[in-house]
Amino acid sequence: MLILLLIFLSPITFNYFYNQNAREISSLSSQLDQMKGKIKAINPTVEKANELSKNLSTLKTKLALLDTLAKGSREWSGKLGILDNGIKDVKSSWITSLSKSDKGTFLQGYTLYRNRIPKIVNIFDEATLLSVNDEKKRDEQIYSFSILVSKFAKSDSIYSPPTPSEVKKLIEQ
Repeated sequence: MLILLLIFLSPITFNYFYNQNAREISSLSSQLDQMKGKIKAINPTVEKANELSKNLSTLKTKLALLDTLAKGSREWSGKLGILDNGIKDVKSSWITSLSKSDKGTFLQGYTLYRNRIPKIVNIFDEATLLSVNDEKKRDEQIYSFSILVSKFAKSDSIYSPPTPSEVKKLIEQ
């Protein structure tokens, strides 16, 4: 009798659990469809965010490259500025030649007065007077000189433009 009762109750129990699982599957399927809809709705925003992130990464790379290239970009304008500002105070003197070598920058020029040559050498942070020669030009006694400039300024930082702090922060992020 107990077996008959169990046989009779088993389809009802099976049906109860089947319906309960079917409702749960239906509910989860509905939630899945809602999530897919939300994902579709947010997809353009995600794509735009990815594009902006890629653009920001490219911009950071270019800013880092620009910062690297800017270092030393003002070298010759800085050096010529130092020479120009210094030579203004030394009257009756002329620079005739300026060339770069492995040891530094080679300067040649003329002056009417021999005592002006040390003033020209003192314009630079590290310079060596190589030669001084007397010459007569147009019945005038003049002095030709050669100077080897090892270092124009105490610090090479004057040859690089300052990097704004905002750019530094962007590069470091």
